[in-house]
Order: sequence, then structure tokens, then C-alpha cells
Amino acid sequence: MNTIRTFIAALLLTAGCLSDVRADDYQFLTVSQSDGEASFEVSSISKITFDATDMILHLQDGTTQALPLSGLSRMFFTAEPAAVDDVQATQSKIRFADGMLRATVAPGEHIAVYDMKGSLVFSAAETGVYDMTAFRKGVYIIRVGKETRKVVNR
Repeated sequence: MNTIRTFIAALLLTAGCLSDVRADDYQFLTVSQSDGEASFEVSSISKITFDATDMILHLQDGTTQALPLSGLSRMFFTAEPAAVDDVQATQSKIRFADGMLRATVAPGEHIAVYDMKGSLVFSAAETGVYDMTAFRKGVYIIRVGKETRKVVNR
């Protein structure tokens, strides 16, 4: 396990030496794992640590996010989110099940649903339950405020 940690640290240090680009220049940390990719806002991460089995993101709100090292294939910084997390957090503003989108919208936010071509296919400005069963089958990107989720309409 120390070998993996050493390899990841060396990779990150090497990548940093090859360019003048710094993590401060980017807004998202994207982590690729065997079960998909997840992007995290850099401003929400206070530090990153490792234990025997996990990479641990310590978030500004005092919580942590553990990512298994066994499935970690790469991580990188980007200006835009490069991945959308499949896992639905318990405090998520977005819920999707059985073709129904449940979205909680704060004042000043709106719901935006995009197809995989990047076309806006639906938008709304209020909390509600929206029927997506009439949409074509496939993958959609849903954004409410700063939260983005990838969903599959079956």
C-alpha cells in the first residue's frame, strides 16, 4: 500500500515540475476510480491525507470523503468538472429514480438538465418533482446550483 502512495505522490510531484500550472489555477480535482470518476471543488477541500486503504479528502465543512486507493487510477486538476459523481449524497439537492427528478432549489438557483450532446433539454426555477419518463432513454447531466449529477433515464 505504501508503494501506491509513493507512486501517487511521485506522479503528482512530477506533474507539478513539468509545468508552471498550479492547483490554485483550477477549480476542480477529478479522481478516476475503477467504478467511475468524481469531481470535487478545490475550494471545498482543506487537505488531502492517506491512510492504509484510502485517500481522504478533508472538506471545509468539517466532513471527510474517503476514496479507496485500491480503485484509484488517476487524479488531476481542471478548470471545469471533468466528471460527475454517480453517488447520490444524503444531503443532495438532486434525486432521480424511476424517471422522476426531485430537485430542491434555493433562491437564485435553477434546475438545468442537459443531454450528452450538451443541449439544455429542461430547466425550472423552483423546487419540485419533475417527470422525465417522456425523455429519451439515456444519460443526462442535471445541475442545481453548484451540484451536478449524472443520471440514467431507463
